[in-house]
Amino acid sequence: GTARAPGRLIVWKRERPRAADGDDAPPAPVFGRVKLSAPIVVIGGDRFVLRGSSSKGPAGAVLGGGRVLDANPPRTKRRERRFAVLDAVERGSVADAARALVIEASPRALEPGELGVRFPIDADAVARAAEKIADRGEIVRTKSGGWVDRASALDLARRARDLVRAHHEANPHDRGI
Repeated sequence: GTARAPGRLIVWKRERPRAADGDDAPPAPVFGRVKLSAPIVVIGGDRFVLRGSSSKGPAGAVLGGGRVLDANPPRTKRRERRFAVLDAVERGSVADAARALVIEASPRALEPGELGVRFPIDADAVARAAEKIADRGEIVRTKSGGWVDRASALDLARRARDLVRAHHEANPHDRGI
């Protein structure tokens, strides 16, 4: 049940919070992305060991390890959204993870089928939490059964309305777009 693949670790840096009394707060978890040269089978929650290569120290020396929080992370330039997802998953907070995943995916919908075994928390529990959040109106259900952040859905509706209005103003004799 093990695999070995050469790869590269990219550590994500973030600001270290300061306590109200001026002392440093306890260290936050360190997140990063491991880019492997070959695909391997991995699911959320799997543990891993990072070993040194022969070019950077003793071959096979243990450098560290960790736990897979997202086995199929999206490409993202919005690091603060990614940190929100990883923080919630690392804490095991299903409701916070559901909310953060929907916000991260927006304006695209987060579909329940995308959850699978990506995370070390149960996909069905995340879907149930997203449904409860949607019931409160914080996120919006899509026709396909997914969820979108409410602010993103309102923005998309406003942009669609503006495009239709602009088309009708430019082409008043058209029956529709």
